[in-house]
Amino acid sequence: MLEAAAQGVCVITGAHTHNFAFITRALLAEDALIQLPKLSIAEAPAALARAISGLLCDETRREAIGKRAQDVCAQKSGRNSTNC
Repeated sequence: MLEAAAQGVCVITGAHTHNFAFITRALLAEDALIQLPKLSIAEAPAALARAISGLLCDETRREAIGKRAQDVCAQKSGRNSTNC
């Protein structure tokens, strides 16, 4: 998640992010991450497909989320977003 976000890539994650709790909270606080809710195994593929499809159809949103993610990474690392 962190490497992709630092490069300005829009990231989609599942509900279980306890190993990345700090960065998940930071990205979510800035609307810089798409996190799917806790879903059953049967529900997860359709929810992920909807999230991906929505991003593929909305370049502006996808790029904005990626830019915000890059900015969060830069702020947390002490660098500006162009050097992240």
